[in-house]
Amino acid sequence: MKILLLENPTRPIPEPARVDFETLLGGHTVEWRELPRKRLRTKPTFDADLIIAAGGDGTVLAAAHYARGRGIPILGFNTGHLGFLAGITLNDFRAELPHLLERRWRIDQRTSLRVELPKGRSGWALNEISLQIDGPGIFAGAVSFGTHHVSDYRGDGLVVSTSTGSTAYNFSLGGPLLAPGSSLISITPKAPLTLTNRSLVLVEDTVIVITIHGGPTRVEADGVLAGIARPGDSIHIHRSPVMVPLVFPATHNHYAAVSEKLRWNDPDFER
Repeated sequence: MKILLLENPTRPIPEPARVDFETLLGGHTVEWRELPRKRLRTKPTFDADLIIAAGGDGTVLAAAHYARGRGIPILGFNTGHLGFLAGITLNDFRAELPHLLERRWRIDQRTSLRVELPKGRSGWALNEISLQIDGPGIFAGAVSFGTHHVSDYRGDGLVVSTSTGSTAYNFSLGGPLLAPGSSLISITPKAPLTLTNRSLVLVEDTVIVITIHGGPTRVEADGVLAGIARPGDSIHIHRSPVMVPLVFPATHNHYAAVSEKLRWNDPDFER
C-alpha cells in the first residue's frame, strides 16, 4: 500500500510512539510530508492509496483540502486531546493500525459544501461556511431556500454547517449535533438580535441563498476567506459533489467518542 503521511509540525508524533509507528508501517511505501501551514492554491502532486493525517481534527480537515477530489481515504491519527475525526489515538494505535493497514476498516463518505459569490469567487468546505461583518457593525442578511424567503438575520453572522462540522464552530454556537452520515446541514446564527432566531436543520439538497443587507461581509470556507460580499450581493451555498472518505476502525462508535470527548458522563460534572 502507498501511504502519504501528513504530519502537523505543531503537533508531531511524539517519541517513542514515532518509533513504533514507523515499525508498524514497515512493508508499505510511505512518504512523509509536513502539512503546509497555509492552504495551497494549486493541487499538490502525490500518489497514495491512503492518507494518514497526524495531528488533530484541524489536521484531518487540512488533509481533506490537500487531497480534495481525489477520493483517497483519510485516516486521522490524533496526537492531541479533543478530536472527532481522528480514528486512532496514541493510546490505541498499536492495536488498531495493523488492522487498518489490512483494510479492515470502516469508511465514512462525508459530504461537503460549496459557496458561490459574485464575480466567480467560490469556496469549498468539509466543516462549514461562515459569514460575519468585515469590520465594525452588525451582520444583516436575508436567507432564502431557493425562491422561498425564510428569515432576515441580524447579529454577528451565520454558520452553515455539514454533519461533519456540527461538532465544530456550529456546536460552539449552541447548534445541533448532526449524525455524521446523515444528509443534513444546519444554519446557526451567531448572537442574533432576535432571540427566537435559532438553528435550522435542512436536507442536503437545499440551496441556501443569503442576500447581504448590511455592510461588507466576510465569507469563509473552513476558516479560509472565500471573498467579501457587498450589500445587495447574493451568496449561494449548496452541497458539493465532492465526497470525503474518512477512515475509522471497524468498531468505532461516533456517539461514544462524542460522549467521552464532551465528558457527558463525567462523574465530576454530575456533582
